[in-house]
Order: sequence, then C-alpha cells, then structure tokens
Amino acid sequence: MKGSPFSRLGPVIGGALAASPATWRWCFYLNLIVGAIVAPVYVFLIPGHNPRPGKSILARLLELDWLGAILNAGATVTLVMGIAFGGGVFAWQSDSLIGLLLASAILWIAFVLQQYKATLTTEENRLFPVRYLESLEMSIFFAQIAAGITVVF
Repeated sequence: MKGSPFSRLGPVIGGALAASPATWRWCFYLNLIVGAIVAPVYVFLIPGHNPRPGKSILARLLELDWLGAILNAGATVTLVMGIAFGGGVFAWQSDSLIGLLLASAILWIAFVLQQYKATLTTEENRLFPVRYLESLEMSIFFAQIAAGITVVF
C-alpha cells in the first residue's frame, strides 16, 4: 500500500469521532488546529517569489484586466445559474430563466469583443490569450480542458 500511515489513520479517526459523543464536527475542528500549527511553515520557511521585481503591488494590480475578469465572472455565473435553476427553481420557459441565459449570452459576446479589441487593457495583459487561438494544437487543448472541466463539474 502506498501513502503515509497518517493517510490511513484519517478514516479511522474520522469514523471514531463520528461514532462518539464528540460528533463529526470535531473533524473540522481538528483540521483548524492542524492548520494553525502548520501555518507558520508557510509563512516563515517557504521562500517568497516575486515574478516582477521592482514593480509595486499597485502597479501590478493596475496591469490586471479588470473589465475582462468582471465580464467573464458575470457570464459564467449567469450561465451556471441558468443551467442549475432550469427545471428546478424555474420552468425552462420562464422569463427569469430565459433572462439569465440571455444575459449570459450577451456577457459572453461582450467578453469576446473586449478580449479581441483589448478594451481597457493591453494585448499582453488580456485575460484570455487570443494569440493561442491561431495554433490548432492550443485550440484542441483548450477544447479538451473545457470538456474535462465540464465532466468534473
């Protein structure tokens, strides 16, 4: 068997806690304690990495494609809400659901146009690297990753 002995103890300890008067909630409390003990390792022992030395945090924040991020988040949230609410919370023919899906389509179109024209950003700092679409291999790779993420979701 591969893995550390601690990985084998996890289910045993979790089962014992679930069956005891302590209840299963103590599994989460123990994780908080372990996290608090291990957190200094991340803070003090792991070396920091600055990918752009000489640039302030504010300068790096200003380089981000904020409009692209907002459009992408809005398009994704409205699409997921439309798919999740369809048939359960709202009927598929309801105005609310059609409005969500229409808003998603409009936001996706706005996102694509914003990325293509590099509106309020530069071509180097776009959220979606449009130059990769020129490569057949990268386009196939993108489709495979999108399909894989869809299956996992």
